[in-house]
Amino acid sequence: MSDFFKTFAAVALLAVVAGCKPDVAALPDDVLARVDGADITVRLMKLDNDGEIPKGYPARKDLLDRMILNRIVSTEAAGKGYLTDQDVQGEVAEFEGGEMAEKVYQKYLADVEITEKDLPAPEEFGDTALELSEMDFADLATAEKALAELKAGAKFEDVVKKRGTGISAATGGHIGWQNLRNAMYPAGVKAALKKLGKGETSPILKTDFGYSVFVVHDRKEAEQVREEGKKSLLDRVRTQKAKDKMYETLKRLRKEYNVRYNPELEKGNLHIDWAAKVGETTISISDAISGKKPESHKPHGGTNPAMVITSLNRMIDNLLLAREGKRLGLDNDLDYVDRRKLKVEEFMTKVYLRKALGVPDEPSDEDIKAYYDQNKERFKRKETVHLGRILVKTEKEAEVVLKDLKAGKDFNETAFLRSKDKSAKLGGDMGVMPVDQLSEPFKSEEAKLKPGELSGVVKSKYGYEIIKLHDRKPAGIPPVEELRPILAKRAVVKLKGDKVLSYVSNLYKTHKVQVNEKLLNKL
Repeated sequence: MSDFFKTFAAVALLAVVAGCKPDVAALPDDVLARVDGADITVRLMKLDNDGEIPKGYPARKDLLDRMILNRIVSTEAAGKGYLTDQDVQGEVAEFEGGEMAEKVYQKYLADVEITEKDLPAPEEFGDTALELSEMDFADLATAEKALAELKAGAKFEDVVKKRGTGISAATGGHIGWQNLRNAMYPAGVKAALKKLGKGETSPILKTDFGYSVFVVHDRKEAEQVREEGKKSLLDRVRTQKAKDKMYETLKRLRKEYNVRYNPELEKGNLHIDWAAKVGETTISISDAISGKKPESHKPHGGTNPAMVITSLNRMIDNLLLAREGKRLGLDNDLDYVDRRKLKVEEFMTKVYLRKALGVPDEPSDEDIKAYYDQNKERFKRKETVHLGRILVKTEKEAEVVLKDLKAGKDFNETAFLRSKDKSAKLGGDMGVMPVDQLSEPFKSEEAKLKPGELSGVVKSKYGYEIIKLHDRKPAGIPPVEELRPILAKRAVVKLKGDKVLSYVSNLYKTHKVQVNEKLLNKL
């Protein structure tokens, strides 16, 4: 259900549930509500919320209100033939595909066998690990003042904000868990840190970039680290083997169901009748992009066929895995059956409110612009940059990497394969950050770059860096197009609410609803 309908489920029910007199004694202990004689149990609430009961009464009340709304509106919708509505069936098929894909994957995961031969030597998993806070100083005199303040009873967080430098200073110096085998500190610093116990503060330690003081919040000995590393690797190996089996299954199913694509699609032509065929099932362009018009996907002013193909491939895979899951009998699972029923109620509610009441899933361009004009001051931002990094240990290695990048190698792929930073798994992506929160050398280097440009080899406290500026956003109020997703959500709630509220309020008068407030409170 869209954020619009989720929000209005709660708003509408606040207005009408007050008139419902819960008969707690008439409801069993595990029943949260009864709608026209049909129970909404604790188990169903968990199924509707990814296996968890929401924390806090307001969140539980909101979820239960939405479930009641779905039950009532979907009953009305079913009576008017909406169960076979094309849009509802499309949503159901997409849900079945996603759920069955996950269930097939979980079955493969459970079937994987792992042996000790799949694991490296124990020492490869690392050494002692410490949860640290760190404050860095450019000169010894400042470091001595800071250490004296700590010994006098000052809080580490306060001292680092006052005197420290670096990106962690603004947040109190906490840098999380560091494995001493892989941490990029000088050998002397590692040796000193290894001697510290939980809660202890280091002396002033000389680093490659100045001076540092550390505090140890917690520590794990090498044996524990290695055991955890072994478990983590086992999980990764198991995951990879399950993914490999999924890949082989999809290859088999694509051949079995004779999957074929419209040749015009590969040429970038979106004005076609069909995008792909899976056996006797035809997938149209509108299906491939979830019912939205191709023109709604216009990054940088042009239609994006690659996005359509990505969406199409996901749909094909899910369609095939749904059939595989049913072949394996995975659709007979009770949790799946009940979760599917909840989703059907949700989909029918959304489609019925949109079509029968004329309430759109998305606001018009005029609605969005009006909301933006009325609220633009709320969206002011600082200057931000989107950076990428590749971190290596030696200057020589960094120069080789830079040469490869200048020769045309992909930055993200190179970062994934060669960077030693934790951002490597994200292709070196550091995310979007305010310029005033950058540490050196990132702050100095980004100022020299234009979007898309690379720095030279830059020495940092962690090793040698190559920095890429992906994008820069100036300070001020972003244009309406940049804010469109969040504006759309807020505008549709504001502008379309009265119509839904009036309808739902009247609808409740024709249905019997009982709510177990006592149970809802104590969960």
